[in-house]
Amino acid sequence: MVKNEQLNVSDSYLIKNIKNAFYLIVVVIIEYVVNNRVLIKILKIFPVPSTKVDYNVAFILDGNRRYARARNLSIKDGKKDGLLNLKRILTYIEHTNIKEVSVYAYSLQNFQQRDRIELESVFDLLRTERMEDFNYQLRFYGSLEFLKPKERSILKALESNTKFKGKRLNICILYSGLLEIKPYFDKPDILVRTGNQRRLSDFLLLHCANGCNLNFLERMWPEFEVWQFYLLLVKYSIENQITS
Repeated sequence: MVKNEQLNVSDSYLIKNIKNAFYLIVVVIIEYVVNNRVLIKILKIFPVPSTKVDYNVAFILDGNRRYARARNLSIKDGKKDGLLNLKRILTYIEHTNIKEVSVYAYSLQNFQQRDRIELESVFDLLRTERMEDFNYQLRFYGSLEFLKPKERSILKALESNTKFKGKRLNICILYSGLLEIKPYFDKPDILVRTGNQRRLSDFLLLHCANGCNLNFLERMWPEFEVWQFYLLLVKYSIENQITS
């Protein structure tokens, strides 16, 4: 009897290890596909599958300037392409159970170091690209006291016009994680940074200190595909199946 119990325990342990090994192999394959331009281009032939996951997600929208320079575009055009890509991702998320999305749009450090015209171009895009048309409740976070009164009123109007919408979109402008005494919003389960940089750059430091699935991608933000986002959601779901 004791021997049979020992065999059952041993079999369970072996099965668990085989499952974990299989999951790890799948995760490695997904990571390879996500960063392979050719394979992503092939996947784009097919529609992106729907998903009902309910994770909170965050994005560091990095690489707009480098994307623009590589294509001889103006910085404003690079940011416009970045915003259009964000709208594509948000459109996909509208059909999932994801309830909260947080984006790092403009850091306090960039505000202090770069030409203010660049920030003004961000506000021009917020006005013209009609973010309020989405089913998202917009909320803006950061050191907004440094903005001009006209700029603050634009943000307040966007918040007011979307306050009864379904999902929540947190947009961090003039933001520094070092200034957060407590987190502004819920911790994301998944954070995606584009732009081939492997650091948080002062974004969601308190959140990530308590555990967050970090993903650093080589592509610039305007090049980030919905397929890549879908695969990262699948990867995270599989990683949650891996048991110790």
